Amino acid sequence: MSDKLNHIDVPLEFSIPDTEEDKPALTALRITRPKTRHIITLTALFGPDLASFIASSDGDDAKAKLAALQDDAEGLGVLIANLVKAETLNALLKVIADLCGITFKQAEEIDIVDLVEVGKAFIGFFPALKLPVSTEPLDEPQT
Repeated sequence: MSDKLNHIDVPLEFSIPDTEEDKPALTALRITRPKTRHIITLTALFGPDLASFIASSDGDDAKAKLAALQDDAEGLGVLIANLVKAETLNALLKVIADLCGITFKQAEEIDIVDLVEVGKAFIGFFPALKLPVSTEPLDEPQT
């Protein structure tokens, strides 16, 4: 049995109404392991520096890259400027919808509190990164 995660379940603090009236609201999301298509999309959205950061297999190297990015005000500004464009946010939502097996409309309904947890779960697929996104670990992932 592999110790690699196939999916991570994220309980939702705020449920997502289903697009079909006869189905119950979603109270959790199951995020599947990211595929190459997701990384390609994220690379196109955020640039090669973020892609190499995500793909890093060395936790110390990832920390150094994060520190360098935080010290690079111009590079960080470009990353944030790219993120806050409507087309970038919509593309990011499409990736989230695909990873979670939900519709784009449902992804649009994810509460910001839950979106943060989805982001943490996504990073959970890359344990070597050990990003400082939270002081609390995620609940044990389901495999």
